[in-house]
Amino acid sequence: LLTVVFFLAGLIPGAAAADEKPLSIATIWMAEKLDNQYRQLDWNNADLAIQRERVGFTRGFMEAPGNAVLDEKIISELMDEAEITTELAELINNNDILMVVGASGDNATMYAAMETEFFEIPMLVPFSDGDIEVEYSGFTMRMTPTSARYTDYIGENLFFSTMNQLINDMLFPSGVIPDYSINVAVCFADNFNGHSLAVSITQRLMDNGMNIDYYNTFRQDALEVTFTNAWKEQPEEMENMDVVFIIGYDQDNMLDLDGVLKMWVEKNDPENQPLFLLLAFSPDDNSSYVYQAQNVFALRQKIDMSKCPADIVNHDEAIAYAAGWITNLALSRAAARQSAE
Repeated sequence: LLTVVFFLAGLIPGAAAADEKPLSIATIWMAEKLDNQYRQLDWNNADLAIQRERVGFTRGFMEAPGNAVLDEKIISELMDEAEITTELAELINNNDILMVVGASGDNATMYAAMETEFFEIPMLVPFSDGDIEVEYSGFTMRMTPTSARYTDYIGENLFFSTMNQLINDMLFPSGVIPDYSINVAVCFADNFNGHSLAVSITQRLMDNGMNIDYYNTFRQDALEVTFTNAWKEQPEEMENMDVVFIIGYDQDNMLDLDGVLKMWVEKNDPENQPLFLLLAFSPDDNSSYVYQAQNVFALRQKIDMSKCPADIVNHDEAIAYAAGWITNLALSRAAARQSAE
């Protein structure tokens, strides 16, 4: 487990000079509030990926070449959207918030971005994949791919329009080309981002000639139940599936994915298993069966970690480290151009 130590007043790398006012920012995290403590979160009970994000952000801020003194106002995104937006509005109205960073999940990020755009406060988005439905006016800065970026990568690099012809040319260069097709299942989180990604990806796959034989949502922590029902209702389609796309919830460890994979092995020829492609997947240390599977791949944003410290090896910690670095550098450069006030 990670041990996380923070200064009570925020991420303050050094004592501020007598005439220096700390720069106030708001950050939003998927962690519970500590009882009876104002704006303090329980990091120890947060998911491992969230703990790594927090450690990475803190470390990136500390190690950046900037010299900003930061007063951090922390918000829990485990409240509902109305509570998050209310708390953020209260912060903005009662503090000189210069920047907002977060959140870990898609819905909280989207609602926060709507608010920061309205108040014209810069917001850095390091974690939320897919689309954020905001009327952008230049204040929301993405570090993550949109649905269109994922769709373009899948449609141009993985399942492109000439794939069937390429397969036929390789397998049957001098013979009669058989009627071959690629059968696809798309199963996605029943939330805004899941629907957005699924629609975009599915449309591109259909345009490229793939057969969409299964298209359905799943509730959080009910992935195995969804596919159990699919095997009961559409056994022939499941048996002949070539590719299964699973678009997860925010920071989804898909703990019941083991059961889904075993389901196919038990019900189908072990030598004829579909390819599983996972999006929005944050693997858990207990997912040993998933790690050993040869037909499971997670599609994630590529990050150049060469400028991170050598001991940062995880995707979530690396992008958080970059976010902390950017936050410090941006605020330091901005402060250097302003008067002392």
